[in-house]
Amino acid sequence: MTRFVGLDVSQKLTAICVVDETGRRLWRGQCATDPGQIERTVRGHAGEGAKIGVETGPMTPWLVHELRGRELEPRLRTFQGNEASISQRRTGPRSQVNVRFRDAGVELRTSLMRREAAVSSLIAMAFIIPTKT
Repeated sequence: MTRFVGLDVSQKLTAICVVDETGRRLWRGQCATDPGQIERTVRGHAGEGAKIGVETGPMTPWLVHELRGRELEPRLRTFQGNEASISQRRTGPRSQVNVRFRDAGVELRTSLMRREAAVSSLIAMAFIIPTKT
């Protein structure tokens, strides 16, 4: 029997829902947003070979890479709305998305932080009042 797992990830907790191929809910609960904890929970309630869906969000790239390193293969989806766990949605996915390599986000954040620092420095220099000598 094929099982499907939906992960709704937040910073502290991840909501997990396991359903069968007919959509009947087999288990629903939460665990800490820790890849090891999520792996144990998914394997314990869905078994091996479960298909895992993860809604896209700010923590998605990190979590997907960590789960893939633990031999789980999550699929990424964007969904309409934001209420229930993604396995329970009846509207279905809008599109599948791909996660870039892990360092892409780090490079982008670093560039944005450097730009912000440069802009702050320019603004600060614009407000410096020259002193008379």
